Amino acid sequence: YWWWDILVKHADVGMMMLIAYTSTADDVRAKLLSYPAVSGIALALFAWSKPFSNEQGALLNLMEMGFLTTRFLMFTLVATMLIFNTSLYVTFTLGVCLAIMVCTFLMLFFCNLVYQYWRSVALD
Repeated sequence: YWWWDILVKHADVGMMMLIAYTSTADDVRAKLLSYPAVSGIALALFAWSKPFSNEQGALLNLMEMGFLTTRFLMFTLVATMLIFNTSLYVTFTLGVCLAIMVCTFLMLFFCNLVYQYWRSVALD
């Protein structure tokens, strides 16, 4: 759908910028909780609509869902760590888990990218 990039993604970026660069929330903790909320809304909208075509095994839907999930989890974990003032051990453990999650998703992305490249070469 053409409207996904024009309407939803721009509204998502606009909301993040509105939170980041204005004083919409006076309290820092409220501002920190706003980022996971906006990310969760974007993730829910995407899961509900799945706007991309189903060509090549719905790869675009899979990648966008993975990116939005990673973004949501990252904002949620960072906000949780900052709000609850976690200990060094907990912060390090959650940081390592977050880094492993991001690296795993990036490996999945690059594996899919290489697979699609070799598939297109084989078809030609």
